[in-house]
Amino acid sequence: MKKKILSLLLIVVAVLGLTGCGNGSGKYSLGDKISTDIVDFTIENAKLTLAIDSEGNAKDYEEGKNYKYVAAKGHVYASLTLIVKNLDRSKLDISDDFIKVQYNGKESSNLKVVSSSEDLAKWDTASKISLGANKELTYRTYVEIDSEAKDLNDDFKVIVELPKSDGSKEKRSLLITKSARENVKVREITLETAINRYPLTACLEYFEKHLNEFETLNGTQINDFVKSNNGDRYLKLGSSDYKHYEFDEMKSSGNNLIIWPGGTGASRLMYDVGVWSVQGDILKIKSSEYVVKKLNDKNYLLLNKANDSIAGLMK
Repeated sequence: MKKKILSLLLIVVAVLGLTGCGNGSGKYSLGDKISTDIVDFTIENAKLTLAIDSEGNAKDYEEGKNYKYVAAKGHVYASLTLIVKNLDRSKLDISDDFIKVQYNGKESSNLKVVSSSEDLAKWDTASKISLGANKELTYRTYVEIDSEAKDLNDDFKVIVELPKSDGSKEKRSLLITKSARENVKVREITLETAINRYPLTACLEYFEKHLNEFETLNGTQINDFVKSNNGDRYLKLGSSDYKHYEFDEMKSSGNNLIIWPGGTGASRLMYDVGVWSVQGDILKIKSSEYVVKKLNDKNYLLLNKANDSIAGLMK
């Protein structure tokens, strides 16, 4: 009988121990949603870093490169990507001291918001967390810590205090580990968004990440594509956005590509890009040579042959 009672006690202790290790104890990690009756909150990604760019991305520091923010000597940044949703207010403002970061025996607060985005393609400058009714935004932020980083892969803790409708706050603790960072599923824009919002930085990053997934056209396919797509189509090269392009066999050269920055009918804005040709599996326009990648049946990416950098988009 005593053995049965002891066994039952051990089972109860084990169950309690497992419960204590879960989110019920207030311990969370990356990707876990924390909610009150007025806000949903998730830390999507977090890491220690020495440099941050103008959109709030954590960057590996390299001497001589330009960054928006660089940690002072003896300091390090905790870079945090936050997803915040306003559940129950016409407008929700969260003060910048709702997050504290603990690292190497130091605790720091005073969150700095760098940018926000609704669709992850266009990042707008932001200085605080402020959301309209039923709005969800992703924020790129950082907290400066008064400590040198022993290792930028070190674990650290984040303490959040989220507002509730009764005016109180709900406190939660998140342990940010190297393993959690390596395994977290970070959202990205869709192919459709990358095509429609190109050449925004996020779109370029998407194409660069997925280049190997897209079919490379051969010479015959390139020739057929260019000749069969006259009309109101887009040709984007860098920051230039041309509203119309067409293959023109009526020119004396017999092989010209015409583009209009102003759209069809804007002949006074016509720009003749000159003789184009397909040489092997390369599209050549004037002196520029391009590899062509098929994104889908209607959209093709141009890559500079010399370095595979993204040169433009044909839609």
